[in-house]
Amino acid sequence: MKLEKIVKDGIRYFGLAIPYNVQLIAKAKELKGKWNPELKLWLFKSNPETENSLTKSFELNKPSTRDKITSSVPQAYIDLLERRRYSPNTIQTYVSLFEQFMKYFHETKPQDLTDQHVAEFQTYLVKTKQVSQVLRINISMLLNSILKKY
Repeated sequence: MKLEKIVKDGIRYFGLAIPYNVQLIAKAKELKGKWNPELKLWLFKSNPETENSLTKSFELNKPSTRDKITSSVPQAYIDLLERRRYSPNTIQTYVSLFEQFMKYFHETKPQDLTDQHVAEFQTYLVKTKQVSQVLRINISMLLNSILKKY
């Protein structure tokens, strides 16, 4: 989970990306958060009391699964997964596949990776790892979106 400072329509908010979880959503609503589908964040009015409440309620100072993720994974990739509201287990799976992708093309600079590399990695996943079609499609979509940022 990540707390961000957001300005929307000239108003300051805290934006909180949380995985889809009934208890976490109930906490967000209890703290008067409003879901913003455009930003894919929960928005809370920005003030010190709200920040303290969010930090305590969502245990934002505790190390998360994100803190365990190696530095080879771009923060933008992790943010994208969280904004899509994937569960922590799904995030770990996609992070692992991203790391495998980078190791598979270890001799290629990240900025030189293309859609063709993603397609080759898809073939590798299907033939060697026997991953499901849904996972293969999702990882391709995510990898392509990250590669566009390099």
